[in-house]
Amino acid sequence: MKIVSFWNTLERIGFKHFVYELQQLSDSSLFSLAKDSVLCLQCLYSSSQQIFLWLRLDFHEMNKLVSQEILLGFLVKNRESIKRMIKGFEGGKVEWEDKTLFMTFSRGHPVSNKEIHGFIVGKFGSCGEAICMDKNPKWRLFACVVLRSHSDMSRILGGQKLVQKIINGKQARVRRVVPKNILMKTS
Repeated sequence: MKIVSFWNTLERIGFKHFVYELQQLSDSSLFSLAKDSVLCLQCLYSSSQQIFLWLRLDFHEMNKLVSQEILLGFLVKNRESIKRMIKGFEGGKVEWEDKTLFMTFSRGHPVSNKEIHGFIVGKFGSCGEAICMDKNPKWRLFACVVLRSHSDMSRILGGQKLVQKIINGKQARVRRVVPKNILMKTS
């Protein structure tokens, strides 16, 4: 669980598409990545005197996965906040916005709850927890889809911020939910 939490944390702190890309790995590459991750975790959770023993390690598999260098010095410098984030994934606590999709539909082409459910299950398996949308079928211009995990969101979005999907011949735009308080801060 800590390894998976560590991978999700890497994606959240800026190593884009980490979780999505690791789904494409062979078993042997995934095993090498897990070994690299165990070494990173040992470094993060060791005492400060032991940390410097680990600083010269090369994390080839991780660096290759994200096409950039993951510096152990960066992880060590930010280890307390990274450990808190890992703990947040370990305890099963994932913020709702980290696993909620926002779907918008073309005016005059509303999509039903049943159609969304069928699309998600058909393409991605049973990864949805809830679908929230207006009860009036004439005004169904958007929906929020709560997923079981953050990695399900990565699979559906494929590492993109916004994707176009076709649900029963109707166009839907899909993105991660952006909480209202974040929108207000950026305005």
